[in-house]
Formats: sequence, structure tokens, C-alpha cells
Amino acid sequence: MPKVMLILVALVLMAGTTRAEEDTTESYQVHMVVWRGCEEACRSFIHFFNSRKLPVNVTVTDVSKDKSLLPEVKQQLIEERPDLVVTWGTTVTRSLIGTIADYGTSSGLGDIPSLFMIVADPVRAGIIVDQETSGRPLVTGVHNRVNETVQLKHIFEYHP
Repeated sequence: MPKVMLILVALVLMAGTTRAEEDTTESYQVHMVVWRGCEEACRSFIHFFNSRKLPVNVTVTDVSKDKSLLPEVKQQLIEERPDLVVTWGTTVTRSLIGTIADYGTSSGLGDIPSLFMIVADPVRAGIIVDQETSGRPLVTGVHNRVNETVQLKHIFEYHP
């Protein structure tokens, strides 16, 4: 019986070591490009992975409201090839991912998956087809406006 226990302990320790090695060597690379600094949404995105000890490294590039930096950042991302690019805001998103008019169902980042956030109206901005689907396999995201029907419903709840 002691031999069996010793073997089990050794296997558990080896599995733990292997898993720890996987966590450090198999981390995902996410590159977030922000318009005006890493604010609450940016920090919350990073906190999500850190608080769960998920193997995700997030690099943040702040263009500090300088649109002229975006072509260089785009080229850097294409060369870097992160696992995911996160764009903050309409200007950054349109510059890096591009619009449907520019790229059709593709993206300005080629085959790099992208997630946009803090975009007021991604449909009118030409980033996605409609609220149900992006129409672009490697592009998805969230907008920062509540649907007008929902807004009106809540307004009328307070002021019938």
C-alpha cells in the first residue's frame, strides 16, 4: 500500500508541475489599443483574467487621441500576431479593424480575431452588419448604448 501512495503522490506532483509549466508557456497574447488611456473598461478587462489567474497576457497601447499613430500600430499588430486584438472606441476600431465597406467580411487585421468595445453605434459606423451578427467571422464586440426601446421603457416606468 505505501508504494501505491508514493506513486500516486508522484503522479499528482508531476501533473501539477506539468500544468504550471503549461500555464506559463501557453499563455494567450491579447493586445488592446485604447484611445485615451486605460480607463475602467480597460482595467476591468485586464482584471477579469488576472483575478481568475487565467493564462492571458494583455498588452495595452494608448494612442493618446493621436489618430496619426494608428497606421503604425496596425502594422505592429499584423507583425506581432497576437491571439486577439481589442479595440477601444469607434476611431480606433475603424482605423484598425476597418469597415465592411473597406474589407467586406474580412478585417484590416487579416486573420487576427478582434473584439471592439466602447463603440457607440457599430452598425452606423460600418463595423458590423446589424445587432444580431457582425457579418464578419473574426470581428465581434459590444457597443456602449442601451437600445432605444429599453431606454424608453425605463423612462416611462419613472414618468408614465
